[in-house]
Amino acid sequence: MNLDKLWSAISNEPVEQPAATEAFSPTTPNDDCQFDPDRYLLGRLRQTIDQANWENRPIQINYATWLILIQPQYQAIYLNTSLKDLLRSELIHQQDPRLNIKPINDDQAQAFISQYGIKRTTISNFLWSLGFITSKGQIPNNTRVDQFVFLRGWPNLTRLNRIPYDMQISALLARGPQSLVAISETLLIQRKYVFSFYTAAYAANLAGNAKRRSDKLVNVALSGAPKKRGLFRAILDRLGTVSGKQTTLVSKP
Repeated sequence: MNLDKLWSAISNEPVEQPAATEAFSPTTPNDDCQFDPDRYLLGRLRQTIDQANWENRPIQINYATWLILIQPQYQAIYLNTSLKDLLRSELIHQQDPRLNIKPINDDQAQAFISQYGIKRTTISNFLWSLGFITSKGQIPNNTRVDQFVFLRGWPNLTRLNRIPYDMQISALLARGPQSLVAISETLLIQRKYVFSFYTAAYAANLAGNAKRRSDKLVNVALSGAPKKRGLFRAILDRLGTVSGKQTTLVSKP
Protein backbone atom coordinates (compact mmCIF):
# COMPACT_ATOMS: atom_id res chain seq x y z
CA MET A 1 0.00 0.00 0.00
CA ASN A 2 1.43 3.43 -0.94
CA LEU A 3 0.55 5.93 1.77
CA ASP A 4 1.14 8.85 -0.57
CA LYS A 5 -2.06 7.63 -2.23
CA LEU A 6 -3.63 6.64 1.08
CA TRP A 7 -2.97 10.13 2.43
CA SER A 8 -4.95 11.55 -0.50
CA ALA A 9 -7.72 8.95 -0.13
CA ILE A 10 -8.22 9.67 3.56
CA SER A 11 -7.68 13.43 3.68
CA ASN A 12 -8.98 14.23 0.18
CA GLU A 13 -5.76 16.18 -0.16
CA PRO A 14 -2.94 15.46 -2.62
CA VAL A 15 0.65 15.29 -1.41
CA GLU A 16 2.09 18.75 -1.94
CA GLN A 17 5.34 19.35 -3.75
CA PRO A 18 8.28 20.87 -1.84
CA ALA A 19 7.65 24.56 -1.23
CA ALA A 20 8.76 27.34 1.06
CA THR A 21 7.72 26.63 4.64
CA GLU A 22 6.07 28.78 7.27
CA ALA A 23 8.11 31.31 9.19
CA PHE A 24 9.06 30.10 12.65
CA SER A 25 9.78 31.91 15.90
CA PRO A 26 11.07 30.16 19.05
CA THR A 27 8.13 31.72 20.86
CA THR A 28 5.62 30.07 18.55
CA PRO A 29 3.18 28.08 20.76
CA ASN A 30 3.11 24.30 20.33
CA ASP A 31 -0.47 23.72 21.44
CA ASP A 32 -1.95 23.73 17.94
CA CYS A 33 0.48 21.13 16.61
CA GLN A 34 0.59 18.64 19.50
CA PHE A 35 -1.66 15.80 20.59
CA ASP A 36 -1.68 13.20 23.36
CA PRO A 37 -1.27 9.73 21.77
CA ASP A 38 -2.44 8.02 24.98
CA ARG A 39 -5.94 9.45 24.50
CA TYR A 40 -6.34 7.75 21.12
CA LEU A 41 -6.34 4.23 19.74
CA LEU A 42 -2.63 4.63 18.93
CA GLY A 43 -1.66 5.07 22.58
CA ARG A 44 -3.89 2.26 23.82
CA LEU A 45 -2.53 -0.18 21.26
CA ARG A 46 1.08 0.76 21.99
CA GLN A 47 0.48 0.02 25.67
CA THR A 48 -1.17 -3.30 24.82
CA ILE A 49 1.64 -4.28 22.44
CA ASP A 50 4.15 -3.50 25.19
CA GLN A 51 2.13 -5.76 27.51
CA ALA A 52 2.08 -8.57 24.94
CA ASN A 53 5.84 -8.29 24.41
CA TRP A 54 6.50 -8.22 28.16
CA GLU A 55 4.32 -11.25 28.86
CA ASN A 56 5.32 -12.95 25.59
CA ARG A 57 1.78 -14.13 24.94
CA PRO A 58 -0.91 -13.30 22.34
CA ILE A 59 -3.52 -10.65 23.15
CA GLN A 60 -6.91 -10.36 21.48
CA ILE A 61 -8.55 -6.93 21.20
CA ASN A 62 -12.18 -6.18 20.39
CA TYR A 63 -12.86 -2.57 19.42
CA ALA A 64 -16.13 -1.61 17.75
CA THR A 65 -16.43 -4.05 14.83
CA TRP A 66 -12.71 -4.76 14.70
CA LEU A 67 -10.89 -7.80 15.94
CA ILE A 68 -7.16 -7.37 16.46
CA LEU A 69 -4.71 -10.09 17.46
CA ILE A 70 -1.21 -9.25 18.68
CA GLN A 71 1.29 -12.09 18.21
CA PRO A 72 4.55 -11.00 19.93
CA GLN A 73 6.29 -14.26 19.07
CA TYR A 74 6.12 -13.35 15.37
CA GLN A 75 6.02 -9.55 15.86
CA ALA A 76 2.77 -9.65 13.89
CA ILE A 77 -0.68 -8.06 14.00
CA TYR A 78 -3.74 -9.88 12.63
CA LEU A 79 -6.88 -7.94 11.69
CA ASN A 80 -10.37 -8.95 10.57
CA THR A 81 -10.26 -6.03 8.13
CA SER A 82 -7.64 -4.51 5.89
CA LEU A 83 -5.15 -2.10 7.41
CA LYS A 84 -6.27 0.49 4.87
CA ASP A 85 -9.91 0.25 6.01
CA LEU A 86 -8.86 0.56 9.64
CA LEU A 87 -6.75 3.63 8.88
CA ARG A 88 -9.63 5.25 7.01
CA SER A 89 -11.99 4.89 9.97
CA GLU A 90 -12.73 7.92 12.14
CA LEU A 91 -12.77 5.57 15.14
CA ILE A 92 -8.98 5.76 15.34
CA HIS A 93 -9.36 9.43 16.26
CA GLN A 94 -11.82 8.72 19.07
CA GLN A 95 -10.57 10.13 22.35
CA ASP A 96 -10.07 7.66 25.21
CA PRO A 97 -11.08 4.57 23.21
CA ARG A 98 -12.41 1.64 25.22
CA LEU A 99 -10.81 -1.64 24.25
CA ASN A 100 -11.87 -5.13 25.28
CA ILE A 101 -8.45 -6.69 25.91
CA LYS A 102 -8.05 -10.41 26.56
CA PRO A 103 -4.76 -12.34 26.83
CA ILE A 104 -5.10 -15.74 25.13
CA ASN A 105 -2.94 -18.82 24.60
CA ASP A 106 -1.33 -20.04 21.38
CA ASP A 107 -4.13 -22.51 20.57
CA GLN A 108 -6.76 -19.78 20.95
CA ALA A 109 -4.67 -17.50 18.75
CA GLN A 110 -4.55 -20.13 15.99
CA ALA A 111 -8.30 -20.63 16.27
CA PHE A 112 -8.77 -16.86 16.01
CA ILE A 113 -6.71 -16.75 12.82
CA SER A 114 -8.60 -19.69 11.31
CA GLN A 115 -12.07 -18.40 12.21
CA TYR A 116 -11.89 -14.89 10.80
CA GLY A 117 -10.88 -13.39 7.48
CA ILE A 118 -7.55 -12.30 8.85
CA LYS A 119 -5.12 -9.81 7.36
CA ARG A 120 -1.55 -9.85 8.63
CA THR A 121 1.01 -7.06 8.98
CA THR A 122 4.06 -6.49 11.16
CA ILE A 123 3.81 -4.68 14.49
CA SER A 124 6.30 -2.08 13.24
CA ASN A 125 4.35 -1.38 10.05
CA PHE A 126 1.05 -1.30 11.96
CA LEU A 127 2.30 1.28 14.48
CA TRP A 128 4.16 3.28 11.80
CA SER A 129 1.01 3.51 9.65
CA LEU A 130 -1.34 4.16 12.58
CA GLY A 131 0.99 6.84 13.94
CA PHE A 132 1.13 8.56 10.56
CA ILE A 133 -2.64 8.67 10.12
CA THR A 134 -3.44 9.54 13.75
CA SER A 135 -1.00 12.44 13.63
CA LYS A 136 -3.00 14.56 11.18
CA GLY A 137 0.10 16.71 10.86
CA GLN A 138 0.73 16.92 14.61
CA ILE A 139 3.43 15.64 16.97
CA PRO A 140 3.25 13.86 20.36
CA ASN A 141 2.88 16.26 23.27
CA ASN A 142 6.24 15.24 24.75
CA THR A 143 8.07 16.81 21.80
CA ARG A 144 8.54 20.50 20.97
CA VAL A 145 8.78 21.76 17.42
CA ASP A 146 12.21 23.30 18.14
CA GLN A 147 13.51 20.24 20.02
CA PHE A 148 16.22 18.02 18.53
CA VAL A 149 15.02 14.53 17.57
CA PHE A 150 16.95 11.54 16.26
CA LEU A 151 16.46 8.22 14.50
CA ARG A 152 17.20 5.09 16.49
CA GLY A 153 17.75 3.28 13.21
CA TRP A 154 17.20 3.73 9.52
CA PRO A 155 13.57 2.79 8.77
CA ASN A 156 13.42 -0.26 6.51
CA LEU A 157 11.24 1.39 3.89
CA THR A 158 10.99 -1.83 1.91
CA ARG A 159 8.94 -3.30 4.78
CA LEU A 160 7.06 -0.19 5.89
CA ASN A 161 4.24 1.60 4.11
CA ARG A 162 5.72 4.58 2.30
CA ILE A 163 4.72 8.02 3.50
CA PRO A 164 5.39 11.45 2.00
CA TYR A 165 9.06 12.50 2.00
CA ASP A 166 10.11 9.55 4.20
CA MET A 167 13.39 8.99 2.34
CA GLN A 168 14.43 12.65 2.39
CA ILE A 169 13.66 13.09 6.10
CA SER A 170 15.37 9.81 7.02
CA ALA A 171 18.50 10.79 5.08
CA LEU A 172 18.70 14.17 6.82
CA LEU A 173 18.19 12.68 10.29
CA ALA A 174 20.80 10.01 9.55
CA ARG A 175 23.41 12.78 9.67
CA GLY A 176 22.52 13.54 13.28
CA PRO A 177 19.80 15.10 15.46
CA GLN A 178 17.75 17.90 13.95
CA SER A 179 14.82 19.94 15.13
CA LEU A 180 11.54 19.30 13.33
CA VAL A 181 11.43 22.91 12.21
CA ALA A 182 14.98 22.73 10.86
CA ILE A 183 14.06 19.61 8.86
CA SER A 184 11.13 21.44 7.32
CA GLU A 185 13.22 24.47 6.45
CA THR A 186 16.17 22.48 5.12
CA LEU A 187 14.06 20.26 2.85
CA LEU A 188 11.56 23.00 2.00
CA ILE A 189 8.55 20.81 2.75
CA GLN A 190 5.43 21.59 4.74
CA ARG A 191 5.74 20.96 8.47
CA LYS A 192 2.72 18.68 8.55
CA TYR A 193 4.69 16.08 6.58
CA VAL A 194 7.70 16.35 8.90
CA PHE A 195 5.44 16.12 11.95
CA SER A 196 3.57 13.14 10.48
CA PHE A 197 6.83 11.35 9.65
CA TYR A 198 8.16 11.90 13.16
CA THR A 199 4.94 10.68 14.78
CA ALA A 200 5.00 7.55 12.60
CA ALA A 201 8.63 6.84 13.51
CA TYR A 202 7.98 7.62 17.19
CA ALA A 203 4.95 5.30 17.26
CA ALA A 204 7.05 2.46 15.80
CA ASN A 205 9.88 3.18 18.27
CA LEU A 206 12.20 4.28 15.47
CA ALA A 207 12.68 7.87 16.69
CA GLY A 208 12.80 9.88 19.89
CA ASN A 209 13.82 13.12 21.54
CA ALA A 210 17.59 13.65 21.54
CA LYS A 211 19.09 14.20 24.99
CA ARG A 212 22.40 15.26 23.41
CA ARG A 213 23.18 16.69 20.03
CA SER A 214 25.59 13.78 19.63
CA ASP A 215 22.74 11.25 19.67
CA LYS A 216 22.65 9.69 16.25
CA LEU A 217 21.37 6.84 14.16
CA VAL A 218 22.72 3.63 15.63
CA ASN A 219 21.70 0.94 13.11
CA VAL A 220 21.68 0.75 9.35
CA ALA A 221 18.11 -0.56 9.45
CA LEU A 222 15.72 -1.65 12.14
CA SER A 223 14.22 -4.84 10.84
CA GLY A 224 14.57 -8.48 11.75
CA ALA A 225 16.57 -9.94 14.58
CA PRO A 226 20.09 -8.72 15.38
CA LYS A 227 22.95 -10.93 14.27
CA LYS A 228 24.08 -13.33 16.99
CA ARG A 229 27.70 -13.40 18.07
CA GLY A 230 29.40 -16.55 19.24
CA LEU A 231 30.33 -16.79 22.89
CA PHE A 232 33.99 -17.47 22.04
CA ARG A 233 34.12 -14.42 19.78
CA ALA A 234 32.52 -12.22 22.47
CA ILE A 235 35.07 -13.41 25.09
CA LEU A 236 37.99 -12.68 22.75
CA ASP A 237 36.60 -9.24 21.99
CA ARG A 238 36.27 -8.58 25.70
CA LEU A 239 39.84 -9.74 26.43
CA GLY A 240 41.11 -7.56 23.64
CA THR A 241 39.31 -4.55 25.09
CA VAL A 242 40.64 -5.17 28.61
CA SER A 243 44.25 -5.65 27.47
CA GLY A 244 44.11 -2.64 25.21
CA LYS A 245 45.06 -4.80 22.23
CA GLN A 246 42.97 -6.05 19.36
CA THR A 247 42.59 -9.84 19.51
CA THR A 248 42.55 -11.63 16.17
CA LEU A 249 40.82 -14.96 15.79
CA VAL A 250 42.96 -17.20 13.61
CA SER A 251 41.38 -20.26 12.04
CA LYS A 252 43.32 -23.44 11.81
CA PRO A 253 44.08 -24.61 8.25
